Amino acid sequence: MIKKSQATPKYILSVRESILQAVVERVRGLSNTGLKVFRSRRAALGRLELPAVIIEPVSDSGEGDNTTIYQDWQLLVSVRLFTRGDAPDVASEALAAQIHSALMADGQLGGLALSITGTNVTYALEFSEGTACETQMEYQINYRTPYDNWQQRM
Repeated sequence: MIKKSQATPKYILSVRESILQAVVERVRGLSNTGLKVFRSRRAALGRLELPAVIIEPVSDSGEGDNTTIYQDWQLLVSVRLFTRGDAPDVASEALAAQIHSALMADGQLGGLALSITGTNVTYALEFSEGTACETQMEYQINYRTPYDNWQQRM
């Protein structure tokens, strides 16, 4: 017989997932923007859900070897911003600047990261059913874990 406390295991987040959640919380903390913030959403966004942001990992590269007690990581995070309107790229730029400021306000994300750097911004305009803009901002977040444990930060 399984006890109720064993039916749902308690998950311990990796440092990587903790960083992604910290990014989500900083973007959710923007007031008066009307942004809907999602973490790795796969369903299509509806018109009434815009403006919206989807935050997801792109890649995570580790450096180091087993001769050290730690491993350095470079997590690439995509922050995709969706806006609609007569000049959606203009609206997107104002929101993108606020998102960037929120992420860069604490370059260590509350002690989870060693640093955060904006690396790339791309734009895609779509003209079907009104004009929409997707602005994709990428950030490299450097962090460190013990060589043998991705759940513990250093």
